[in-house]
Amino acid sequence: MTNLEEYYSSLEHLTGYLATFLKSQENSTPISERDKQTTYTQSSEYLTYVTTYHHTSDFAKFILSLLTQIRPGQSIIDVGCASGFTGLSLTRFGYRNITFHDFTGLGLEFIGWYAKENKLPLATIPYTNPTAPKYDWVLCTDVLEHTGNHLGCLKWLESLGDNVALAYPL
Repeated sequence: MTNLEEYYSSLEHLTGYLATFLKSQENSTPISERDKQTTYTQSSEYLTYVTTYHHTSDFAKFILSLLTQIRPGQSIIDVGCASGFTGLSLTRFGYRNITFHDFTGLGLEFIGWYAKENKLPLATIPYTNPTAPKYDWVLCTDVLEHTGNHLGCLKWLESLGDNVALAYPL
């Protein structure tokens, strides 16, 4: 059984990798209220910020509960993944069939770099590309509040997979 100590250790690991990756990014932009798309895709400050809720005890319990429900080998899509910390946390516990889905930018670049550095067979799909027909699990954390149509988003998430795990951390 995985415990909170193992979870927080995996977060330290991921946070270190994210910091290393972001140091190599020269063209990062600051957070901007006016240009949210650029903030979401090109701001290292924003990418770091969105990892903070992963360090809360409620989110840790959320991840640990997923570990009791998702069976090894099941397909997972992490929708609106940003830094990918939700899906990447699962990789730290042996899950490998994970697809990361978000806007093209620093987040997906980090996930691709992390996968290469750790020799993990992870897939990234930008929002402009179609996803697989159906996944066993759809993970969606800190995304719903960014959509303009919450009901439409929920229906879309339901269409992506058999099980939806949704967190609204802020």
